[in-house]
Amino acid sequence: MTGKRAENDKPLPDGRRAIGNPEGVVHGKTAEERLSRSESLLRQAQRIARLGHWRWSHEENCLKDWSDEFAAIIGVAPDELDPSREAETERTHPADRDRLQKL
Repeated sequence: MTGKRAENDKPLPDGRRAIGNPEGVVHGKTAEERLSRSESLLRQAQRIARLGHWRWSHEENCLKDWSDEFAAIIGVAPDELDPSREAETERTHPADRDRLQKL
């Protein structure tokens, strides 16, 4: 970058100026595309392997997020999954519930 102002360098309506590097935008878009592709491959792999994941919050005592495949494995739509401790206990095999309560 030469530090030279572009001819169309005009202040924003509030008087501030925006400085940017178009090359960074291209790299950022590429990174977003790679992330999107990676997430898509993870969803596909989980679906094929019938493997899901979730994250539990000990502070809030509930599920914080989960994969679509985790919801499918337990037989609910991802947006209908009850994240509460009570619902998680119900979904757990009776033989494993004591161990779950100790976590």
